[in-house]
Amino acid sequence: MTHTLDVVEGLYQLLESGRKTFLCIKDDRNYIVGDTIAFQYLPDRKELKMGVAYLEVEISGLKKDYIILGLKPEIVG
Repeated sequence: MTHTLDVVEGLYQLLESGRKTFLCIKDDRNYIVGDTIAFQYLPDRKELKMGVAYLEVEISGLKKDYIILGLKPEIVG
């Protein structure tokens, strides 16, 4: 499944450069390993697709209904 998320320029640049490889995000979309996330930076209409490599759910200090998504570049082909 593909999820579309609008992001600010700074986060988009971190994801695009590979410096940001995970997100702490509210689990309101039933993410699973293998899903694709299309990050959109709207003013420029840029889009970056990344795959969900892993999920961390039960981590000490993590708020209820939040998860850690491990991200990997989406392979096109």
